[in-house]
Amino acid sequence: MAAQEHESGKYVAKPVIVKADGKNIMCVLAANHKVDLRKLKGQLGADSVELANEEQLGEIFNDSIIKQGNEKPRKAVSRL
Repeated sequence: MAAQEHESGKYVAKPVIVKADGKNIMCVLAANHKVDLRKLKGQLGADSVELANEEQLGEIFNDSIIKQGNEKPRKAVSRL
C-alpha cells in the first residue's frame, strides 16, 4: 500500500494478526517494519506467539473480505 500511495513505509501503518497463547492480537506497526515474534512473546509474557495463517484470518474476518482486502477497521477489530 505504501508503494501504491508513493509514500515511505514509515508513514503507513499495517496491521499484523498474531496468535498469542491461542488469543488473536492485532499489532499495528509501520509498513517498513517486521514483527519480531521472539521479542513480542517476551513483551506479552506469552508461552507461544505465531503469525495467524490464512485459515485463522478467515475465522476472524469474513473470507470474502480477506480476498477483497477491504473492511471498515472498527467492524474488523471488534471481532479480535
